[in-house]
Amino acid sequence: MHTLLTRFAAAALLLSVAQIGLAGAQAGVPDNAAGSVFGSVTLVQAVPGRTVEMRVDGRAVHRVARAGDVIGPVRLPAGRHVFAFVGPGGGAARATVRLREGASLDVVLHRPEAVRGRSMVSSFRTPTRPIGAGRARILVADTATLVPADVRVDNRVVSANIANGESATIDVEAGRHQVALVPTGQPAPAIRGPLKLTLAAGTVTMVYVAGGPGAGGPRAIVHTVALGRGGEAAPGSVHTGSVGLARDLPVRAFGPG
Repeated sequence: MHTLLTRFAAAALLLSVAQIGLAGAQAGVPDNAAGSVFGSVTLVQAVPGRTVEMRVDGRAVHRVARAGDVIGPVRLPAGRHVFAFVGPGGGAARATVRLREGASLDVVLHRPEAVRGRSMVSSFRTPTRPIGAGRARILVADTATLVPADVRVDNRVVSANIANGESATIDVEAGRHQVALVPTGQPAPAIRGPLKLTLAAGTVTMVYVAGGPGAGGPRAIVHTVALGRGGEAAPGSVHTGSVGLARDLPVRAFGPG
């Protein structure tokens, strides 16, 4: 009887050790595997003259966001999330956005097309497709109260007739470039720009045209991310500060190029 109890106790001990080992193995999954079910979101406040609280799924992630603020990236599980930008009086602009595994998104509070319309929320996916050696990528989005516009890079139209909430993407050689928005079909004058950028290879620079008529006209909010070797987006540098002064900005990669 004593021998039987001894064997039973030994078996129970081995089972407990095995369960602890299994739990340890699950907790020790490499970061790259565990991160495959996550994505990242950067929040952008592109409405001049407003101060808002940024919330994700009802949780505040930034209490006081002013025009030009770029917050993040925030790492979130893949799936649907509710983003809200709440003003001092409690009024809010909201959007439900689906975040895919490994994706990088910008969620932007901005002015609508109509001059007297309410602020709205749009999302822009970071274009992370493979990029050639020595090249950089630019995304230009119309998030202002503007007439439809052409996107010009180095005085060449790269996308025609984009409207509020739309964007255009182009790959260029790393180095210095000029970006401008001009009324559709017209060479000048520019609605915004030329915005002078110095782009590092292997980066994506996101340019949001913000504001509208009055108070100095439309302005630019700029930030950049670095692309990893697998095409994933890594945190980069943010160039905003006082919105509207984004000129001659160096874009330097913080991640692998």
